[in-house]
Amino acid sequence: MGDPEVAIEHLARAMRLSPQDPHMISMQTASASANFFVGRYAEAWSLAEMAVREQPEYGFPRCIAAASAALAGKPEASRKAMTALRQLMHNLRIANVNELVPLRRQQDLDKLVEGLRKAGLPE
Repeated sequence: MGDPEVAIEHLARAMRLSPQDPHMISMQTASASANFFVGRYAEAWSLAEMAVREQPEYGFPRCIAAASAALAGKPEASRKAMTALRQLMHNLRIANVNELVPLRRQQDLDKLVEGLRKAGLPE
């Protein structure tokens, strides 16, 4: 809804209250995204990596992991995440990020594109 700080609070509480939840990957991915959008790239990367370990074939956490690592100054982690992302979502390009990863706010899309571009996603 455009308020990532509130999302972070609610998601942290949900994960704390239900640590064995079968939907933990969704909470980790949402929390990684919210942290990414407020500029907490290291935290976003860590949460995205947890989600990737839970479900390696799910592409969106890899997007957040690659973009977060790139913007957090973790080039090796960024390259690794981008390589895995490109294997999963081989059609993903900067030009079509908004089609494959729909985001409500333009500033969030711009930040994601910035991170993915820095991580090496082709135009």
